[in-house]
This record gives sequence, C-alpha cells and structure tokens, in this order.
Amino acid sequence: MTRRRPGAAETLATMLAGMGALHFAVPRPFDEIVPEQLPGSARFCTLASDVAELGVAAAVAAPRTRRHGALAATALFAAVFPANIKMAVDWSDARPGSG
Repeated sequence: MTRRRPGAAETLATMLAGMGALHFAVPRPFDEIVPEQLPGSARFCTLASDVAELGVAAAVAAPRTRRHGALAATALFAAVFPANIKMAVDWSDARPGSG
C-alpha cells in the first residue's frame, strides 16, 4: 500500500493545531510577545489567538470549508503579525546566549 504524502492544506492544519495546543499548554511565551498597545490582557490575546488557530485548523482540514479556512488563515496571520514583529525586535536586542 502506497502512503499519500500530506498536501499543503493538511500540513497547514497540522501546524495550526499544534501551535494552538501549544498556546494552551505553555501560554507564557506567547503572552510575552503580545504588543502592549493592544487592548485587554496579554493572556486574553494569547487565548483568543489559540481559539482562532484551532478553528482555522479545523476549517482548513475539512475539504468542504477549506476555501473559507484559507481566507480565515490569511486574516489570522495578519492579526498575529504584530506579535511576530515584537518578538523579532525583542530578540534583536538580546545578547547572544542570554536566553
């Protein structure tokens, strides 16, 4: 029996679900990259992005909702982009080996 390699949609769904689970399991590192300018607590933003990631993962995984899931993934990636910028800036200021 030949195994089929996962396609891009399955890979994206798996990655989003994995990150969503990680947000729940270890939220502190994600809290730390939430920009201070955002309203609400960092933990709320972390959990909200987690729920969004899991929902988008489910939508992308299902062929019937994949197109809407792709649009939702685009919106999710735009929404979390400020946290990625903050993380890059914070890390650029860190000394090598300082953790």
